[in-house]
Amino acid sequence: MLFETGMEVLLEDSVVKAKTTVCGWKDGKYFLVDAIASLKTRINSPLVARLYSNGCYSGFSTSIVGLFPEINLMALRYPDDVQESNNRKSGRLRVAMPVTIARSHDGPVLDENGVVTDLSAGGVRFSCLMKFTPGEPAYLDGLLPEERRKGIGVIVRSYVDIGSAYEYGAEFAPADDAARKSLSGFTEALRHLPASESVQEIQRKDKRPTAPVNGQLTIQVGIMTTSSTFRGISKTHILIDAPQEKGSPLMVNRIVPATVKFVDSGKACKLQCMVFKQYTNPARIWALSRPAEMQSVSMRKSPRAPVFIPAFINTNGARIEGALINLSDGGGLFATNSPEYDDLHITRLTITLPTGERVDGALCQSKSVQRIEGRMLIGLAFDDEDRKKRIAINSYYESCARYLS
Repeated sequence: MLFETGMEVLLEDSVVKAKTTVCGWKDGKYFLVDAIASLKTRINSPLVARLYSNGCYSGFSTSIVGLFPEINLMALRYPDDVQESNNRKSGRLRVAMPVTIARSHDGPVLDENGVVTDLSAGGVRFSCLMKFTPGEPAYLDGLLPEERRKGIGVIVRSYVDIGSAYEYGAEFAPADDAARKSLSGFTEALRHLPASESVQEIQRKDKRPTAPVNGQLTIQVGIMTTSSTFRGISKTHILIDAPQEKGSPLMVNRIVPATVKFVDSGKACKLQCMVFKQYTNPARIWALSRPAEMQSVSMRKSPRAPVFIPAFINTNGARIEGALINLSDGGGLFATNSPEYDDLHITRLTITLPTGERVDGALCQSKSVQRIEGRMLIGLAFDDEDRKKRIAINSYYESCARYLS
C-alpha cells in the first residue's frame, strides 16, 4: 500500500518545495492532500512527490487534477511511475508475543519476562525491565519453538527508557548452524504476508473518527439509505464517493444531517455528520463534516492478539503452508500465498506454538477469505471437537492477550 492517511509528503514544482499531508485516495485515479498556497495550482501543473513510510522511500511524478477550495484540499494524479528504495531488509510485523529474556546461554540464571512487539527477517523489538546496553547480547526464549532450551540470540542495537520498562531494537544473531536453520524457517514464513499486512492494526489511543480508505459504508440522509465508499479524511471533513440512487448520483440539499455506519477493525461504528459539500469535479465526492466523537461497539467476543506463528492447514487433501498472524479465544487469521485454497472449507490446522507444544490437526471452519496482493487471509473459527487442542491454543492466546492495551 503506497499511501496512508496522515502520511507526510514533500511536493516540488520548479520553484517551491513544501510539505503536506495525505488525506485519501482512489487507486489508479487520484490522491488527496492538504492544499499548499505557495504551489502553482494550475490544472495539470507537473510536480515531483517524495514520501517516506515504514522504512521505504518513494518518489514519483504527479500533477494537479483539481481543487476542493471549500475544504482546503488538492487532488493529484495517482502515480504510475513510483521508484522505491527500501531502507530495511524486510517489512516489520507488529506482534504481542511473550518471551523470557536471558543474558547468557550458559551462565547464571538471570532472566526476565518480556514481550516482543514487532519482528522482521533481520531482528525484533522487545521490552522488559532488564537493562541492556547497545552491542550486548540477549537470548529470547519463547519466540522460536525449536530454540526453547536456550533462546534465540540477538544483539541489542538501540534502546529507549519508557519509564515502566525498556524498549529495545535488536538484530538476530543465532549462535550456531542449528539456530540459523531454525531462524531461517521462521522468517521464511514472512513471505506469506501481503505488504499491506506487514504492519498489523495499531491500537488507537484517541476517540476521533477515522475513515478506512476504500472501506464500505452505509449513509442515511432523510428517509434515503444507500451505500458508498470512504475516500479519505482531513482535519475537518470526511470524504466519501457520491452515493448512488438508482444508478445516478444522489443529490441533496446542502448542510443536511447524515448518519454514516460502517465496520472497521472489528467494530461497528456510527457517525452523525452534516453533508457540507457535494462535488462533481475533479471527482464525484461528498465532503461530510467531521464530528468530534464516534460511537462504536466491538463485534468481537475477545480482542485479537497479533502474533506470528508458522503453520499449515490441510483441506481437501492439500497441505497449505502459511502463518497464523492473529489469535482470539475462538479463532485466528491464517495468511498464505498458496493459490490452491477455495472459499469456506472444513480445515485442520497444525501448528507448533512458541511454548514448544505442537497441536496437530485442530479442526477449524474457514469463515472468511480475503485475497490481497496475490496472498490470502483466511479467518478460522476453532471447533470444540478436541478440547485439549483448543485449550492449548487458547492458553497461548491468553498469555499474549495480557499485553494488549
